[in-house]
Amino acid sequence: MNMFPHTITIYHKEKQNGVERWLRSVVSGVLWNENKGSVMRKTGASSADDVTVYIPMAVLKDVQIADGDTIVKGDIAQEIAKSPKELAQGHLVTNVDIKDIGGAQAHCEVSAK
Repeated sequence: MNMFPHTITIYHKEKQNGVERWLRSVVSGVLWNENKGSVMRKTGASSADDVTVYIPMAVLKDVQIADGDTIVKGDIAQEIAKSPKELAQGHLVTNVDIKDIGGAQAHCEVSAK
Protein backbone atom coordinates (compact mmCIF):
# COMPACT_ATOMS: atom_id res chain seq x y z
CA MET A 1 0.00 0.00 0.00
CA ASN A 2 1.42 3.34 -1.08
CA MET A 3 1.12 6.14 1.51
CA PHE A 4 1.42 8.78 -1.21
CA PRO A 5 -1.02 7.64 -3.93
CA HIS A 6 -2.18 10.99 -5.31
CA THR A 7 -1.17 13.39 -8.07
CA ILE A 8 -1.65 17.16 -7.89
CA THR A 9 -1.26 20.07 -10.27
CA ILE A 10 0.38 23.18 -8.86
CA TYR A 11 -0.18 26.57 -10.46
CA HIS A 12 2.68 28.73 -9.15
CA LYS A 13 2.01 32.47 -9.45
CA GLU A 14 4.80 34.63 -10.82
CA LYS A 15 4.98 38.29 -11.74
CA GLN A 16 7.04 39.14 -14.78
CA ASN A 17 7.27 42.78 -15.90
CA GLY A 18 4.19 43.54 -13.78
CA VAL A 19 2.13 40.78 -15.42
CA GLU A 20 0.87 37.81 -13.42
CA ARG A 21 1.26 34.36 -14.91
CA TRP A 22 0.90 30.84 -13.53
CA LEU A 23 3.43 28.08 -14.10
CA ARG A 24 1.78 24.65 -14.14
CA SER A 25 3.60 21.67 -12.60
CA VAL A 26 2.29 18.14 -12.04
CA VAL A 27 3.59 16.28 -8.98
CA SER A 28 2.88 12.59 -8.31
CA GLY A 29 3.51 10.66 -5.10
CA VAL A 30 1.71 12.98 -2.65
CA LEU A 31 -1.02 12.53 -0.04
CA TRP A 32 -4.14 14.68 -0.58
CA ASN A 33 -6.27 15.02 2.57
CA GLU A 34 -9.54 16.91 2.03
CA ASN A 35 -11.67 17.94 5.01
CA LYS A 36 -15.31 18.89 4.52
CA GLY A 37 -17.12 20.77 7.25
CA SER A 38 -19.00 23.83 8.33
CA VAL A 39 -18.85 26.34 11.17
CA MET A 40 -21.89 27.86 12.84
CA ARG A 41 -21.73 31.65 13.02
CA LYS A 42 -24.22 34.29 14.10
CA THR A 43 -25.29 34.65 10.49
CA GLY A 44 -25.65 30.89 9.93
CA ALA A 45 -23.47 28.04 8.74
CA SER A 46 -20.40 28.77 6.63
CA SER A 47 -17.99 26.45 4.87
CA ALA A 48 -14.90 25.27 6.72
CA ASP A 49 -13.60 23.04 3.92
CA ASP A 50 -9.85 22.77 3.63
CA VAL A 51 -7.14 20.65 2.07
CA THR A 52 -3.80 19.48 3.41
CA VAL A 53 -1.28 17.98 1.00
CA TYR A 54 1.83 16.14 2.16
CA ILE A 55 4.60 16.22 -0.45
CA PRO A 56 7.82 14.26 0.12
CA MET A 57 10.82 16.47 -0.63
CA ALA A 58 12.12 13.74 -2.96
CA VAL A 59 9.19 14.28 -5.36
CA LEU A 60 9.01 18.08 -5.01
CA LYS A 61 12.49 18.54 -6.55
CA ASP A 62 12.64 21.83 -8.52
CA VAL A 63 8.90 22.57 -8.34
CA GLN A 64 8.00 25.86 -6.65
CA ILE A 65 5.00 26.25 -4.34
CA ALA A 66 4.12 29.24 -2.16
CA ASP A 67 1.25 31.03 -0.42
CA GLY A 68 -1.13 32.41 -3.05
CA ASP A 69 -0.57 29.55 -5.50
CA THR A 70 -3.42 27.26 -6.59
CA ILE A 71 -3.51 23.46 -6.33
CA VAL A 72 -5.86 20.93 -7.92
CA LYS A 73 -6.12 17.21 -7.26
CA GLY A 74 -5.09 15.19 -10.32
CA ASP A 75 -3.09 15.80 -13.49
CA ILE A 76 -4.81 18.86 -14.97
CA ALA A 77 -3.80 19.95 -18.48
CA GLN A 78 -5.64 23.29 -18.33
CA GLU A 79 -3.51 26.42 -18.29
CA ILE A 80 -4.62 29.59 -16.50
CA ALA A 81 -5.16 32.49 -18.88
CA LYS A 82 -6.16 35.29 -16.47
CA SER A 83 -7.24 34.00 -13.05
CA PRO A 84 -7.16 30.78 -10.98
CA LYS A 85 -10.96 31.12 -10.78
CA GLU A 86 -10.95 29.50 -14.22
CA LEU A 87 -10.25 26.18 -12.44
CA ALA A 88 -13.42 24.50 -11.21
CA GLN A 89 -11.68 22.52 -8.44
CA GLY A 90 -8.86 24.91 -7.56
CA HIS A 91 -7.78 25.47 -3.95
CA LEU A 92 -5.87 28.58 -2.83
CA VAL A 93 -2.64 27.76 -0.97
CA THR A 94 -2.66 29.51 2.41
CA ASN A 95 0.47 28.02 4.01
CA VAL A 96 3.54 26.03 2.98
CA ASP A 97 5.45 24.44 5.85
CA ILE A 98 8.76 22.68 5.16
CA LYS A 99 9.33 19.74 7.52
CA ASP A 100 13.03 19.09 6.88
CA ILE A 101 13.42 16.31 9.43
CA GLY A 102 15.95 14.43 7.36
CA GLY A 103 16.00 11.39 5.16
CA ALA A 104 12.88 9.95 3.59
CA GLN A 105 10.66 11.66 6.18
CA ALA A 106 11.46 15.19 4.96
CA HIS A 107 8.34 16.67 3.42
CA CYS A 108 6.38 19.80 2.63
CA GLU A 109 2.97 20.31 4.24
CA VAL A 110 0.68 22.49 2.12
CA SER A 111 -2.58 23.95 3.50
CA ALA A 112 -5.23 25.31 1.16
CA LYS A 113 -8.84 26.52 1.14
